[in-house]
Parts: sequence; C-alpha cells; structure tokens
Amino acid sequence: MCVTALVIMAASTAMSAYGAYQQSKAQQASANYQAQVQANNAIAARGNAQAITDRAKVAEKEHRIRIGRQMGTAKAVAAGRGVLVDDENSSLDFILGDAAQYGEYDIAKMHDDAALRSRQAKIEGINFDAKSALASFEADSINPTFNAASTLLSGTASMVGPATQMGYIKTV
Repeated sequence: MCVTALVIMAASTAMSAYGAYQQSKAQQASANYQAQVQANNAIAARGNAQAITDRAKVAEKEHRIRIGRQMGTAKAVAAGRGVLVDDENSSLDFILGDAAQYGEYDIAKMHDDAALRSRQAKIEGINFDAKSALASFEADSINPTFNAASTLLSGTASMVGPATQMGYIKTV
C-alpha cells in the first residue's frame, strides 16, 4: 500500500510537470499572438497617419478650387452689374482679398487639424510597437521546459518526506 501511494504521488508529479509544460507553451503562444496583433496595429496606425496627411492635401486642393470659383463668381456678378473688376483698390478688390485671406485661414486650420491627427496616429503606432515588444519579451521569457522541470523537482522533493517515513529512503 505504501508503494502504491508513492507511485500515485510520482504519477501526480509527472502529470503536474506535463501540465506546467503545456500551460507554459499556451502562455508563450498567447504572448506571441498578442505581439503580432500589436505589430499589425502599429502598421495600421502608421497607415492612418499617412492617409490623414494625404487627405489633407486633397482637401486643400479642393478648397482652393472652391475659393477660386467663389472669387470668379463674385467677379462675374460684379462685371454683370457694370462694376469695373480689374481696378486695384476698389471695393471688389478688397472683398476678393478678404475671401482669399479667409480661404487661406481655413486651409491653415485644415493643415493644423491634419497634423494633429497624424501625430496622434503616429504616437498610437509607437505605443503599439512598444506593446508588441513587451509581448515578445514576455513570450521569450517563458520557458516551458524550465517550468516543467521546476514542477517535477518540487513534486519529487515533496515525495522525499513520505518515502523516508515509509522506510524507502535511509537518512545518514
């Protein structure tokens, strides 16, 4: 009966060691997966930053076209009413100058907003890179063989006491 208890304890220790090995492998795989997910998120964030910059350039071009059309329409309406449109320092010249100035102000706001959003996306990408590196470090620090061996040794050590009491191990 004593031998049976020791055999059961040994089998239990072996199963615990195997379980520790499998659990460590699963943790390692999970950490590697998280590292890859974060790396993919970083790529997407950098792509977003570039897309924001590209869209801002397109928006600027479109806004300049709208400003030009508005100024052209204002000139055409004024000319249709008999106002001299090529006269410098005329009321129309000041109105068109104001329209151009406000349009440039709007463009400057567009660039500022796009720069802010692009910077935020780049920072987000940097954060994702850091999370990816941390998950990779975590995966690299997990050693399934060491965890299994540690469990096996501690289980074996816990068997020494009962084996000694049962007379299977002699103390000197």
